[in-house]
Amino acid sequence: MLKAPNVIDCRAAFRTPRTVQFDEWRGIHLILRYHNVVQYHAEFIVDIKVPTRWKYTRFEGTEIPNYPDQVFYWCKGKVFQAYRHRDGSTIDHEYAYIHFQQRSFPAPGFDPYATAGFLITPDGFFPYAKEYPTEQDYRKYNRARFRPGRELMRMACQRLRRRLGL
Repeated sequence: MLKAPNVIDCRAAFRTPRTVQFDEWRGIHLILRYHNVVQYHAEFIVDIKVPTRWKYTRFEGTEIPNYPDQVFYWCKGKVFQAYRHRDGSTIDHEYAYIHFQQRSFPAPGFDPYATAGFLITPDGFFPYAKEYPTEQDYRKYNRARFRPGRELMRMACQRLRRRLGL
């Protein structure tokens, strides 16, 4: 219910049909900062970088440390980033959740409820038994790839329709 300069009021945010991001950095964060309310700022989510126009980037978080050899996985209700340390060991770091921005994935080819875990990759979801990833796993599941031609064509048509007002 607090207000701050240049931040949309919560009542107005709830009434407008527009997306106003009141619950994120341009809203509640600014209000709390304006009123000197102490906030917790440690990163506990993996906010995956947005793919480019031409390709799906490898999975990297926007505000977390990223490593050349890393994968993300879900195991028994928790999300982890596994990466190879300089000494060759594998380190797991737990996060609250993983946020996929502007990405669509094919349905998993397995029953996610019947498995203890699965890898989360730019190419989809794959069963994972929480054994430490091998060098081949890092290479296979941690790679960028070009968008399929059909998807590029669909996106170009959508942009053209928007420009023409169709």
